[in-house]
Amino acid sequence: MPDVKDNKDKKDKTLNDAQATIGKKQKTPEMKDAQEHHEKPPNAHFAKEVSMYLVFGVLTTLINLATYSVLVMLGIHYGIATSAAFVLAVFFAYETNKRFVFDSVKATAREESRQIAAFFSSRVATFGVETAGLVLLIEVFGAGEQLSKYLMTAVVVVLNYVLSKHLVFKK
Repeated sequence: MPDVKDNKDKKDKTLNDAQATIGKKQKTPEMKDAQEHHEKPPNAHFAKEVSMYLVFGVLTTLINLATYSVLVMLGIHYGIATSAAFVLAVFFAYETNKRFVFDSVKATAREESRQIAAFFSSRVATFGVETAGLVLLIEVFGAGEQLSKYLMTAVVVVLNYVLSKHLVFKK
């Protein structure tokens, strides 16, 4: 015959377990999977990725501007200076995005070649989008040049992130 004390102890333990979970956020399958693999939950990973993307984007911009300025001061034509600055900045952006933003350092040589080609192609494409957008905003809609540049820069930053994440460094 079961002991009444054992049943009471089991009920107390069940009640204590239930009370301990009240008020706690339930973990989604993604959170449990991330925890098992010592990864951050999806939203924390996304926040880190975006913040790193923005930090290295600012550094890329500074490299572009500094390279352009130095070359122009050395007497290099602005067209050549801006082209050289663009290439150097895109290489810097590729390396930092690969290593620190999208964690894609384990690519094979073939995959790395594909990534480089896709990265440069996407940056040239978004440069075209920016240029076309500037013409449209300034020439067609009569928007101010500075405002147009800021708007198109925001569009390009988002496009570059999306293309890098889903085309260049896709997992």
